Amino acid sequence: FGRDNLPADGFLAAEETDFIVGWYCGEWFLRPRGLRERHVCTPGSAEGSRVLTMEIPVSQAGLPRSVTFRDGADAFTFPGLALDPVPDWLKPDLWNCLRVTVRGCGGSATNNTVRARFLADGAKILIR
Repeated sequence: FGRDNLPADGFLAAEETDFIVGWYCGEWFLRPRGLRERHVCTPGSAEGSRVLTMEIPVSQAGLPRSVTFRDGADAFTFPGLALDPVPDWLKPDLWNCLRVTVRGCGGSATNNTVRARFLADGAKILIR
């Protein structure tokens, strides 16, 4: 997630990226802008299909009130990631572009979906 800066080409380059979120080797990961940090959460069970839901409700002024993460129905946190106050790189009004990369082979790689909804009262990101 990030902002496609001028000249806007519809492509999110590495230097335009605010954060990366994904699933790799049985762990959810989150990498903030600059890619110097990596926050990881290993779910209790890494078997089966995964669904990450990330919700960021915002105030009327557009400021994030909180950030929540769920793996399926289970809420989780990224150890070491301070969310009070919500970091600048997790503010939905700063993003205008999303880039999706799927790695892997076989049938499971074709069943992946990513949805992002940006509403007046916040953002919801769903990765399956």
